[in-house]
Amino acid sequence: MEAEHFEEYVQQASLRQLDITEHPDFEAAIKRHREHWYKYQKREAYNPHRNSEKAFLNAVQAFRYYLAEQENLNAIPYPISIDLACRYIEFRAYEAISLIGGNTTLDYAERIKHYLSRKEKRAEEPVKGVSASTLQRDTWALATLSKQHALPSPTNSRRYLQVLRRTLDQLAANGRETRGQAVPFTKQYRDHIKLRFEQGDDRLQLRDLLICQFMFEAMLRGEELQRLQHQHIMVLPGIGMGANIRLDWDKTNKSGIPRYLPLSPYALQLYQRFTQDSPFGSEPSHYLLTTAQTRGYERVSMSVFYASLQRITTVLKQDGLLPSSSKPFTTHSFRIGSAIWLTQIGKSPAEIMLAGRWSSLKMLLRYIEPYRKAGAMADLADQF
Repeated sequence: MEAEHFEEYVQQASLRQLDITEHPDFEAAIKRHREHWYKYQKREAYNPHRNSEKAFLNAVQAFRYYLAEQENLNAIPYPISIDLACRYIEFRAYEAISLIGGNTTLDYAERIKHYLSRKEKRAEEPVKGVSASTLQRDTWALATLSKQHALPSPTNSRRYLQVLRRTLDQLAANGRETRGQAVPFTKQYRDHIKLRFEQGDDRLQLRDLLICQFMFEAMLRGEELQRLQHQHIMVLPGIGMGANIRLDWDKTNKSGIPRYLPLSPYALQLYQRFTQDSPFGSEPSHYLLTTAQTRGYERVSMSVFYASLQRITTVLKQDGLLPSSSKPFTTHSFRIGSAIWLTQIGKSPAEIMLAGRWSSLKMLLRYIEPYRKAGAMADLADQF
């Protein structure tokens, strides 16, 4: 088994349900493949940012518990076979066994035992498992585990994708919400918050407005704004010009080549006003968002964003722009709202993908497709 063709061997064997791990040269082939992978492909080991790392570790821990309790394995077997991946994702779909919520190892093991005790009945019962986002996180974790060991991922196989799709359809058929989406923060909401907050002297309101403006204009993710330092704001020369935000790396760019995101003159003025009023100064290495606890030397926690978005949600509800039953905004609401606005003013999906740094057209269309269709219907109605 040549190193450069090893992935294809494993993939073909999995599709034909052959166990090539019993081959006497398998371990030696894995070793050669890893050396080839690191030497010639020049790929870096998995090094996610903090939030993704936490989700990844939780998913791996869930997978290890499953292996120990149901597969009688004390370690993850590499390569992860397609059969094992399919059994695991079906198991996850039928029983909500997420570690979120502070469950202990004992609690988790008890839930698995409960699952095994009712395994025979599950075909007769409605599916009551985890959400689609959790299953997709588990799929991502399995793929990442394989990538770490320079092995092909079972999640790319047609069989696994069919099982995943069937499972998601079953969840939807049984009335379980499978695609939770953040409430879009639209341009209408942005304009209203601007009118409400920009005239006041309250620094807290000024910070809330800055968060809204930066995240809506630059389509920032929460952790990107959280990491933003004063040295990343690059003022453009000339009167009436705006600025650029320099992103050294983000979710879809770990190449080391920075990206530059444009800011309007209004956003720059807002930033300068916010900086001028800052009690901690604006040293280049200081973070843009600071509190009395961080004093500019440490980035603020995500709780600062959650509190800000809760205040914004409350204001919009009080002013009648949001229904009282609406969920609070999340940091992702701004990316969705900005993408919708760009759609409404006629920008193409390719242009929006470039502006929002999306690597997947499918994910973008999930946000903007209903608004694209609504716009097309409106244009058609105008012709009659």
